[in-house]
Amino acid sequence: MSDSESYIYRYSWDKELLNSWELKNNYAKQSEILAYLQLVVERHNLREDMKFNTDLVGAQWNETSEKWEVETAQGVQFTTRYLVTGLGHFSKVNYPDIKGLDSFQGDIYHTSRWPADCDLTGKRVAVLGNGSTGMQVICALGNDPKIAQLTSFQRTPQYTVPARDGPMDPKRIEEIKSSYDQIWDNVFHSKVGLSEYISSSLLETLHYRLTKTDVDESTTPFGSVSPEEHRRKLQECWDMGGGVRFLHSFSDILQNMEANLYVCDFIKEKIANTVKDPEKRRKLTPKELYARRPICDNGYYGTFNNENVDLVSLEETPITEVTSRGIKTSDNVEREFDAIVLATGFGKSGFLFCSLFVRTCQS
Repeated sequence: MSDSESYIYRYSWDKELLNSWELKNNYAKQSEILAYLQLVVERHNLREDMKFNTDLVGAQWNETSEKWEVETAQGVQFTTRYLVTGLGHFSKVNYPDIKGLDSFQGDIYHTSRWPADCDLTGKRVAVLGNGSTGMQVICALGNDPKIAQLTSFQRTPQYTVPARDGPMDPKRIEEIKSSYDQIWDNVFHSKVGLSEYISSSLLETLHYRLTKTDVDESTTPFGSVSPEEHRRKLQECWDMGGGVRFLHSFSDILQNMEANLYVCDFIKEKIANTVKDPEKRRKLTPKELYARRPICDNGYYGTFNNENVDLVSLEETPITEVTSRGIKTSDNVEREFDAIVLATGFGKSGFLFCSLFVRTCQS
């Protein structure tokens, strides 16, 4: 699931598609994102300019021809005037270096390589990682009645706020599509590339005045308002949902220690009021400052109230090895699983893969 709202999680330059694409939920799911990307490729005839399953192993600049000479592991060479290395942070999958991982006799899945035919019905599942994607997996599997058991192996407790996902109000969709020029102007002039358009119907529901607001442009310092306003504003952002919106409820949360500690206590109070089991609650409560990537979720803390959802703190009992049957921790406890899900993200990007979004001359 995207953690940017669905109406801006798309390309800004195809206005016709912006207005014709059916907006469904506040946040786009994997199947919707894939269908959208496939449509863009077909709509703009991009397939002929794409080459998949190709490893880039070298690129040299030729001073004479003033072109790049690109070499691939498959033996195919290209020459191109422009070479754009759009590797980003998500090109090299991070498989954790855990003793015995290859010996596990069950199924192992990495969230970036999730098979379309995966079926975990009736299985005992371990999830390693509780970042943004890990939380989505934990919420999805932990609330799926077909899963026999889910165990989260948590390295660091996370601060997270509700996403408030759900079907978009038809009136809001209509207003968004009629206001895309202004919306993109807000996005391009914002600090983090996000903007929020709140429809009148939603505002009436939440008792807010009719306005269009940027989620990241708060200019109100924490210390400039009363203690009552501190809580009111945080609760307002909590109720509306969204990690970036909550982070920017005040302009100086990442610079003002008093503000940051107040936010920490606010979320810790939410955890205390949500998680019933005292031991799970203790493990889920963060000890650090509120300074990581702002995460939003679909009921993360409440998921641990389910009887078939367990939690292992790797700060207290690190993994010592993966066995053929499951995972053993430093307290000499071996938990048996049918499947292990690696929500362990990505490593440092190497010069391994490259998308050439320009026309090339194959030689």
